[in-house]
Amino acid sequence: MRMDKESIKALEPEGLKEDDTAEGTDYLFYELKIDTTISYTVAYYCPDNKLNNIAADIYLLNEPQAADLFNSFKSWFQKKYGPPMTEGDFFLWTIQTSKGKIRIELADESPTYKRGKITLVIRDAKEL
Repeated sequence: MRMDKESIKALEPEGLKEDDTAEGTDYLFYELKIDTTISYTVAYYCPDNKLNNIAADIYLLNEPQAADLFNSFKSWFQKKYGPPMTEGDFFLWTIQTSKGKIRIELADESPTYKRGKITLVIRDAKEL
Protein backbone atom coordinates (compact mmCIF):
# COMPACT_ATOMS: atom_id res chain seq x y z
CA MET A 1 0.00 0.00 0.00
CA ARG A 2 2.94 2.35 -0.26
CA MET A 3 2.04 4.03 -3.55
CA ASP A 4 2.25 7.81 -3.89
CA LYS A 5 -0.49 10.12 -5.18
CA GLU A 6 0.92 10.40 -8.69
CA SER A 7 1.04 6.60 -9.06
CA ILE A 8 -2.59 6.38 -7.97
CA LYS A 9 -3.59 9.08 -10.48
CA ALA A 10 -1.83 7.10 -13.23
CA LEU A 11 -3.82 3.97 -12.31
CA GLU A 12 -7.10 5.89 -11.85
CA PRO A 13 -7.22 8.38 -14.73
CA GLU A 14 -11.03 8.81 -14.67
CA GLY A 15 -13.43 10.23 -12.10
CA LEU A 16 -11.13 12.38 -9.97
CA LYS A 17 -13.33 14.89 -8.11
CA GLU A 18 -10.96 16.17 -5.46
CA ASP A 19 -7.21 16.26 -4.94
CA ASP A 20 -6.47 17.98 -1.67
CA THR A 21 -4.09 18.38 1.19
CA ALA A 22 -6.22 19.20 4.19
CA GLU A 23 -4.69 19.45 7.64
CA GLY A 24 -1.66 17.43 6.59
CA THR A 25 -3.58 14.53 5.05
CA ASP A 26 -3.23 14.22 1.30
CA TYR A 27 -6.15 12.52 -0.34
CA LEU A 28 -7.70 11.79 -3.72
CA PHE A 29 -11.47 11.40 -4.06
CA TYR A 30 -13.09 9.72 -7.06
CA GLU A 31 -16.73 9.36 -8.14
CA LEU A 32 -17.51 6.78 -10.81
CA LYS A 33 -20.53 5.06 -12.34
CA ILE A 34 -20.75 1.50 -13.57
CA ASP A 35 -24.21 2.03 -15.08
CA THR A 36 -27.39 3.96 -14.29
CA THR A 37 -28.05 1.90 -11.13
CA ILE A 38 -24.56 1.37 -9.69
CA SER A 39 -22.02 4.01 -8.72
CA TYR A 40 -19.14 4.20 -6.30
CA THR A 41 -16.75 6.56 -4.62
CA VAL A 42 -13.15 5.84 -3.68
CA ALA A 43 -11.01 7.92 -1.36
CA TYR A 44 -7.26 7.35 -1.20
CA TYR A 45 -5.56 8.79 1.90
CA CYS A 46 -1.86 9.48 1.48
CA PRO A 47 -0.24 11.11 4.51
CA ASP A 48 3.35 12.03 3.68
CA ASN A 49 2.46 11.17 0.05
CA LYS A 50 2.28 7.43 0.84
CA LEU A 51 -0.99 5.51 0.52
CA ASN A 52 -2.21 4.10 3.83
CA ASN A 53 -6.01 3.91 3.48
CA ILE A 54 -8.51 3.20 0.70
CA ALA A 55 -12.20 3.74 1.44
CA ALA A 56 -14.86 2.76 -1.10
CA ASP A 57 -18.61 3.23 -0.95
CA ILE A 58 -20.66 1.30 -3.50
CA TYR A 59 -24.18 2.57 -4.19
CA LEU A 60 -26.72 0.17 -5.67
CA LEU A 61 -30.31 0.44 -6.76
CA ASN A 62 -31.81 -1.30 -3.73
CA GLU A 63 -31.09 -3.14 -0.50
CA PRO A 64 -31.48 -6.70 -1.88
CA GLN A 65 -28.97 -5.95 -4.66
CA ALA A 66 -26.56 -4.61 -2.02
CA ALA A 67 -27.12 -7.65 0.22
CA ASP A 68 -26.17 -9.97 -2.66
CA LEU A 69 -22.96 -8.06 -3.39
CA PHE A 70 -22.12 -7.75 0.31
CA ASN A 71 -22.54 -11.51 0.81
CA SER A 72 -20.28 -12.17 -2.19
CA PHE A 73 -17.56 -9.91 -0.75
CA LYS A 74 -17.94 -11.39 2.73
CA SER A 75 -17.77 -14.97 1.45
CA TRP A 76 -14.67 -14.20 -0.61
CA PHE A 77 -12.86 -12.53 2.32
CA GLN A 78 -13.86 -15.36 4.69
CA LYS A 79 -12.57 -17.97 2.28
CA LYS A 80 -9.30 -16.08 1.79
CA TYR A 81 -8.69 -14.78 5.35
CA GLY A 82 -10.88 -16.82 7.67
CA PRO A 83 -13.68 -15.81 10.01
CA PRO A 84 -13.99 -12.08 10.64
CA MET A 85 -14.22 -10.16 13.87
CA THR A 86 -17.18 -7.80 14.17
CA GLU A 87 -17.39 -4.23 15.34
CA GLY A 88 -20.88 -2.75 15.09
CA ASP A 89 -22.08 -3.36 11.54
CA PHE A 90 -18.55 -3.96 10.24
CA PHE A 91 -16.84 -7.26 9.58
CA LEU A 92 -13.07 -6.99 10.13
CA TRP A 93 -10.12 -8.99 8.91
CA THR A 94 -6.55 -8.23 9.95
CA ILE A 95 -3.92 -9.69 7.68
CA GLN A 96 -0.21 -9.93 8.35
CA THR A 97 1.77 -9.32 5.17
CA SER A 98 5.49 -9.16 4.54
CA LYS A 99 5.19 -5.34 4.74
CA GLY A 100 3.04 -5.20 7.89
CA LYS A 101 -0.57 -5.54 8.96
CA ILE A 102 -3.54 -4.58 6.80
CA ARG A 103 -7.11 -4.21 8.07
CA ILE A 104 -10.10 -4.89 5.82
CA GLU A 105 -13.44 -3.48 6.98
CA LEU A 106 -16.71 -4.40 5.25
CA ALA A 107 -20.29 -3.32 5.99
CA ASP A 108 -23.71 -3.31 4.35
CA GLU A 109 -25.00 0.12 5.31
CA SER A 110 -28.18 -0.12 3.24
CA PRO A 111 -30.63 0.02 6.17
CA THR A 112 -29.13 3.34 7.32
CA TYR A 113 -29.18 4.87 3.84
CA LYS A 114 -32.53 3.38 2.73
CA ARG A 115 -30.94 2.24 -0.54
CA GLY A 116 -28.16 -0.15 -1.44
CA LYS A 117 -24.81 0.91 0.06
CA ILE A 118 -21.73 -1.14 0.86
CA THR A 119 -18.61 0.26 2.50
CA LEU A 120 -15.19 -1.34 2.05
CA VAL A 121 -12.07 0.05 3.72
CA ILE A 122 -8.56 -1.30 3.35
CA ARG A 123 -6.02 0.37 5.59
CA ASP A 124 -2.57 0.12 7.04
CA ALA A 125 -2.96 -1.37 10.51
CA LYS A 126 0.46 -0.88 12.11
CA GLU A 127 -1.10 0.14 15.41
CA LEU A 128 -3.09 -3.11 15.77
